[in-house]
Amino acid sequence: MIILFRTFGAYSRQVEDILVTMNHVTDSNLSVRINEENKQRELKEIAVGINLMLDDINQQVKDIYLLEIEQKDAHMRALQSQINPHFLYNTLEYIRMYAVSEGVDELAEVVYSFASLLRNNTMQEKTVTLQRELEFCEKYVFLYQMRYPDRIAYHFTVDSEIDDVMVPKYIVQPLIENYFVHGIDFSRIDNAISVKVYRKNTSVVIDVIDNGKGMSDERLTEVNRLLVEDVSKERHQTSIGLMNVSDRLKLVFGDNATMVLYHNLSGGVIVRLTFEEEITDV
Repeated sequence: MIILFRTFGAYSRQVEDILVTMNHVTDSNLSVRINEENKQRELKEIAVGINLMLDDINQQVKDIYLLEIEQKDAHMRALQSQINPHFLYNTLEYIRMYAVSEGVDELAEVVYSFASLLRNNTMQEKTVTLQRELEFCEKYVFLYQMRYPDRIAYHFTVDSEIDDVMVPKYIVQPLIENYFVHGIDFSRIDNAISVKVYRKNTSVVIDVIDNGKGMSDERLTEVNRLLVEDVSKERHQTSIGLMNVSDRLKLVFGDNATMVLYHNLSGGVIVRLTFEEEITDV
């Protein structure tokens, strides 16, 4: 018990230091950095990852304001750098509470998944394979599943002949995040989300399917209209994640790429991305 108390105490102090820094980040102070010297093992990876991420965000902000970048390459990086610090804060808070109450093995698994997300986020590649994109999304959902045990189920599938198709990084994750922000009902125990990737004729299709709160007919029609039309003010008032994905999909695969929302007969929404496999120069 003494050893466990000391172990959890050390974790708690290190995580508390990270949380203090992330509180400053949520207040739009991007100049703060986490002290890496007093962190150990997985928490050191998290601290290093967050510091690298903050460096990257600061650089992106400088590029946008100083250069007013319009080229495709810079526009892609700017879209990818939209990160929700509240997710980082809430997950780190969960790690702290979990470390106090549970065993080290499960804690290590949670920290490992989160550290993997941070490492993936700091890598600068613009495109990834469909298989890797879904692996990243599974880690994202896993963290929510650990926070809400026995309430969330998920299933991801990708046809083996297209799992190496290259797509823009973070083309699926914002759609899953949108479900956890707007669609899920944590009072239920049958929440479910799935991603199916398959080929239809010459196109690649990605379906993100949930059984959540869904949308009214009017709202779904309006969102689909905004995904097609270029109405800047109205699009700004709609989900940033959805519009971000639609813009990057067309930026990379051309105007023939589509993103459409449908009602799921089991409740919730189906978001369908369709595009030709070949990527244009970006």
